[in-house]
Amino acid sequence: MKEKEKYNSGFKTPDYYFDELERNIKTQVYLEKYKSSGFKLPDNYLNNFEVSTDAIASKTKVISIFNRKNIVWATSIAAAVLLLFTISIPKNTLNINSIENQTLENYLIEEISYNELESLTSDPKLSETDFIDIKTNNLENYIDNLEVDDLINY
Repeated sequence: MKEKEKYNSGFKTPDYYFDELERNIKTQVYLEKYKSSGFKLPDNYLNNFEVSTDAIASKTKVISIFNRKNIVWATSIAAAVLLLFTISIPKNTLNINSIENQTLENYLIEEISYNELESLTSDPKLSETDFIDIKTNNLENYIDNLEVDDLINY
């Protein structure tokens, strides 16, 4: 007896469970035959059944996204944004008339190189020997009498 109590599983069945088990199963099987779904149709329901064509024939109102009002509204907003950007962006255009003569003179004296001067001449075949025949006095007189405006117009 002590060995049975030693290995007790903890599961118990009610008294007379196995005596009534067979009767309970037969009762459940018998009740399954008479179980209904809970939904019933009235008599002659399907004989008088008609489909309402009014619900099928009525059309729903479709609202287009691209109607005239929306297009005009979107176009006016785009034009306003474009106008805002056009007006707000400053235009800093630089032309030769806006440069001071002194600035141009300083650039020509200090910054311009021989290659740049060569690209400005109209005759690309000029060489250093072409300038040897010019006397120093004549050249100095020419440079002294030269105006910056003459260089710009040339």
